Amino acid sequence: MPMTDMTTKERILDAGEALIAAEGFDGATLRQVTSAAGVNLAAVNYHFGNKEGLLRAVLARRIGPINSERIAALDRLEARATPPTLAEVTQAFLLPMLAMHHDEKGRAFIRRLLGRFLTDQGAEWLPFFIEQFKEVKERFAAAFRACLPHLTPIEIVWRMHFAIGAAAHALADETRLEVISGGMCNARDSEVLMRELIQFIRGGLEAPSSVSEEGGAP
Repeated sequence: MPMTDMTTKERILDAGEALIAAEGFDGATLRQVTSAAGVNLAAVNYHFGNKEGLLRAVLARRIGPINSERIAALDRLEARATPPTLAEVTQAFLLPMLAMHHDEKGRAFIRRLLGRFLTDQGAEWLPFFIEQFKEVKERFAAAFRACLPHLTPIEIVWRMHFAIGAAAHALADETRLEVISGGMCNARDSEVLMRELIQFIRGGLEAPSSVSEEGGAP
């Protein structure tokens, strides 16, 4: 039975995700992608235009739903009569990302592609991430600012950056913590991981300002 366009597209995306994670954007070739997906080059060109288009689609497939869930969660919080708390905003920001840990495909993405992105940030990645995270950054920066009036806007951005980094690091490496802790910690336990990570990040977000009243470092 011939493959439908959707099936062909998904196969290309799966192959592209695996190869970009393994080889990096520069190392992975469209010939490798077509071979792994069992399609010809014309199919890749039809669906994605070029290799950069494929990269954008690979990342959008995983990151787009996360950011949509973040915005939807924040919309629900801000639609209430009472302002959202820091705990609620933090959970809205982090839980959609952490929820990937429950899903095997999501965990594979975290281990492979997210790990690659953290160590291989070429110029081809940056326009996509600026585009994908623009609304999330603006909406959550404003929400955190409302919860944390003692911080400057610059400090809010720094702390959001550190929060994403902590979450990405924790999700991308499931085994290191278990080894370092001598088996006491199991990063594959999603519930414990989310509880401890959110508690840690909340503490960092609400820490005192590092800027003095005069505008300089204390």
